Amino acid sequence: MKKVFLFFTCLMASFVSGQSYLSLYNFNHINQNLLVNPASPHNYRFVIGIPGIGGTSAHFNSNSFTKDWLEKGEDPNAKLEETIRNLKKGDRLNSSTSVDGLFVGFGTKRGYWTVAAQQINEFNMTIPTELMKLLYFGNVGSGYVGNTMNMDNFNVEANVRNEYSIGYQHYIDSNFIVGGRYKYISGVANTYMDRFNVALTTDIDKWTAQTDIMLNTSGIAGIEDIDPNSFVSEGLFSRNSGMGFDLGAYYRINDRFDVSVSALNLGWIKWRKDLRGYRSQGSFEFEGTEVNYPGDDFEAGMENLLDSLGEAFSFEEVGINSYTTPLPSHFIVSGQFYLTEKHVFGVAYQGSVWNKRLYDNIGIMYNGRYSKWINIMVGYQKIDGSFNNLALGLSLRLGAFQIYALTDNTFGIMEPTQVAATNIRAGITLSFYDKPKILKNDKE
Repeated sequence: MKKVFLFFTCLMASFVSGQSYLSLYNFNHINQNLLVNPASPHNYRFVIGIPGIGGTSAHFNSNSFTKDWLEKGEDPNAKLEETIRNLKKGDRLNSSTSVDGLFVGFGTKRGYWTVAAQQINEFNMTIPTELMKLLYFGNVGSGYVGNTMNMDNFNVEANVRNEYSIGYQHYIDSNFIVGGRYKYISGVANTYMDRFNVALTTDIDKWTAQTDIMLNTSGIAGIEDIDPNSFVSEGLFSRNSGMGFDLGAYYRINDRFDVSVSALNLGWIKWRKDLRGYRSQGSFEFEGTEVNYPGDDFEAGMENLLDSLGEAFSFEEVGINSYTTPLPSHFIVSGQFYLTEKHVFGVAYQGSVWNKRLYDNIGIMYNGRYSKWINIMVGYQKIDGSFNNLALGLSLRLGAFQIYALTDNTFGIMEPTQVAATNIRAGITLSFYDKPKILKNDKE
């Protein structure tokens, strides 16, 4: 179990910033928005992303936690009580990063092709609200004495994967575009909660737990000794393989309005390499542990807690067969109003499905094209229940070089420890032949 915790820690440490695509979706001044809007019309007819810096994104989201109680110099215990007291059932942590190793886009007479390679890290966890309150406040303080709690809604999943994709969009006519993307997926590492059935009964001085837990893992058996660079490179084309599909459609209703829709990550990964399982099954008693994080060593405190729970629940390592996990899927619907072709206002909705639950984001935004060299985006968004999200985006062209940066939460960039959600995407590309494609109404 320590290896599993180490894997989670490495992933969370790499997330320098519920995954939102709202800002990128309609920012068609950069061709990378085709990764989330496969049918988006584009100006640049030929684009090359500079490897490694053509597109990089980082995202952190929690609809209950802010990270200020983890700041250096702060005592985590002073703020932890308020955080745990305010937890609600269904709250989650969601983080992701992506790096574009390759992005190439080029236009043809009636369509547009893209070829891309990305390395993606993702972490999703529903927060075990009742368990955390019980651990922190104790049997009496939590109000659970004499009660039985069922915690079968808890889930956790983390994966590192490489995606290689080819996409194409086709102009059905001058107003209607359809697009799609096929992705071959090479899985590097994964943890997946196959089942989590726990019933806790408490009295004054102990808990009794009935458990049926199975956690599957792939690719993390030797994580303590592996070099981080080889950890990713060994998964370029691993035996953990899968596929995914993105689909999209765009329709220009008239000179003033358009609508679009996309569905992302319709696919799966089959995990076959370095398989390990961790199982807890039976009835156990637990007399508790002190939840206290010494100084700034949050990792040590969490590892001590995990060791105590692992010992109490008698986790055992078992062999497992290959298993399949679905990709976290998303769908997006958008509509835009054209004040002019250079000044566009829009609204977008994103639904994300994980753990059999729908998480939603919604935003309004303005996109402005002030010259061939400068494009901006301003928006306001609700992300996974958080309303404090000011979105900003900028695309700046310097000759053939195009530099861009977008964020769904500007406050999160300025004060990352004070907000529940923050992300950023930035990159540098080589872009050629900038000629706005103005679609006309066939009925005119």
